Amino acid sequence: MAAGVLDTGGRTDRRRQSPDAMTPRPPVRPRRGDRRQAGMTDFLAALGLVFVIEGLVFAAFPAQAKRAMKSVLETPDLSLRAIGLGSAVIGLILVWLVRAGINGQ
Repeated sequence: MAAGVLDTGGRTDRRRQSPDAMTPRPPVRPRRGDRRQAGMTDFLAALGLVFVIEGLVFAAFPAQAKRAMKSVLETPDLSLRAIGLGSAVIGLILVWLVRAGINGQ
């Protein structure tokens, strides 16, 4: 045994440890199958939210929803594609930022 080292018999005494040793460990990364299942759960939760929001719009504002549908039918395909692509990109960035914030903690 080296000079100045106290043998505690394998026990750890938190009072004698440095503050760095007391910091919590990062969470263990889930196994591959667990991540896939978590991803599917997130997807289904997001899909459920889409249905909730759409349902609320049609329940609360049926006349305006019908008017919006007529407007979509009259909109040129190129404009609809541009709006759809822009919405998808914004949604992807939003999900990426939220997930990076959750995993970055």
